[in-house]
Amino acid sequence: MRKLSILLTFLLTMGVFMGQAQISISGLVSDDKGDPVPGANVRVKGYSDIGTITDLNGHYSLSVPDEAVALVFSFVGMTAKEVEIAGQTVMDITLSSEDVGIEEVVVTALGIKRNEKAIGYAATTLDSKAIEESMTEDVMSAIKGKVAGVQISNSGGPGASNSIIIRGITSLGGSNQPLFVIDGVPITNNNSSSGTAK
Repeated sequence: MRKLSILLTFLLTMGVFMGQAQISISGLVSDDKGDPVPGANVRVKGYSDIGTITDLNGHYSLSVPDEAVALVFSFVGMTAKEVEIAGQTVMDITLSSEDVGIEEVVVTALGIKRNEKAIGYAATTLDSKAIEESMTEDVMSAIKGKVAGVQISNSGGPGASNSIIIRGITSLGGSNQPLFVIDGVPITNNNSSSGTAK
């Protein structure tokens, strides 16, 4: 009787371990040009709680249940791809770019991509061709009169800087000049004079 209970316990324990068998899958996610795609989503089809994202070099590693059928790879601006596992332990994937028109997606001030119809304020698109055709000495003069709610003026002197007012002259903070972010560096448009007063 004792041998039978030990055998039953062993068989039940093996059944639990067999039901939880997992395989480890790793690989690289790259784009059409062969460049790695950092931050791409990798998830197991049919399992909402199992997934990962690629690292800065586009690599990923994921433990998936043995009965899993496919992995789904996705990234913003790229077409999602579903690939069958079929016993593979290394899966290198290439994602192709998705054709999205500029009028369909707007990146908000927080860096969140939204459909233009879903945002609660006006969005104006001005392409580089319109700026090139204006033949002015700077970009601010080129967009003068082309963007709703933006008033651009200067004192008229040679080399004078532009004053930019967005949505009216009143402000809680004392300045309604825009903040430009160029390559991640914030630049203000505030006029400051140098020198000493006597």
